[in-house]
Amino acid sequence: MAGPYFASVFFSPAALVLGLLAFNKKQKAAGILAVVFGAIGLVGIMQTSSRISGAQEEMRSAMEKAQQDIDKAK
Repeated sequence: MAGPYFASVFFSPAALVLGLLAFNKKQKAAGILAVVFGAIGLVGIMQTSSRISGAQEEMRSAMEKAQQDIDKAK
């Protein structure tokens, strides 16, 4: 699943920029579609980043607990 996330980090902002450029060049349908897809991609990026942050927090908490258990065993 890392592949699609990694690609979306680059393609979503590019879709937004290209959509705005298309919109400025009077290609309204293509511009709107690209902006919508870019926005959907950015929402996906934020959701995935939030999940990654939550997983990192869980790992940090587990490591702290393990270290406390090791210290108690000494």
